[in-house]
Amino acid sequence: GTVLGEDPVDVDLGEIAAGASVTISFEVEIANPVPAGTGGIVNQGTVTSDQLPAVLTDDPDLGGDADPTETTIAAAPVLVTEKTDALVDDADGNGVPSPGDVLEYTLRIFNNGNTSATGVALEDATPEHTSMVPGSATTDRGTVDSEDPLAVTIGEIAGGMDQVTVTFQVTIDSPIAAGVMAV
Repeated sequence: GTVLGEDPVDVDLGEIAAGASVTISFEVEIANPVPAGTGGIVNQGTVTSDQLPAVLTDDPDLGGDADPTETTIAAAPVLVTEKTDALVDDADGNGVPSPGDVLEYTLRIFNNGNTSATGVALEDATPEHTSMVPGSATTDRGTVDSEDPLAVTIGEIAGGMDQVTVTFQVTIDSPIAAGVMAV
């Protein structure tokens, strides 16, 4: 046969002898990410001839005639969160976090999956021996609902490495309780 088109697949088979069969194969690439709620791919073709009415292709794994071919796919979000800290106000100038200094925490939430994660929210308690810097909480998507404890409504994070960044700052208690070596 002759391939006349690829999207949609269109093949001119010419004449097929009585009792003969023809196999047409083609490959498709599944989009990544897939839309939320996608559980499978459905495909059905049509065969036409000058002598007969159009005939729909049939999935032999399903009962009945003219069933579309259905392929179940695995589609799921995969959330990964990274949290880092940085000294942003070194009150005593010693170059290391110490009482009275300000730390900034950055959280990056990635969706490594192949479909959207919906209803995403973040909660993060203020670290012990610190206090939240008022007005310091930010997000590049969604809304900051509260700062202490931090609560952020993000909503949807698309699949395929989409990301959201949330930041907030805390001041290390001064004076700090004896024996505290980390916050």
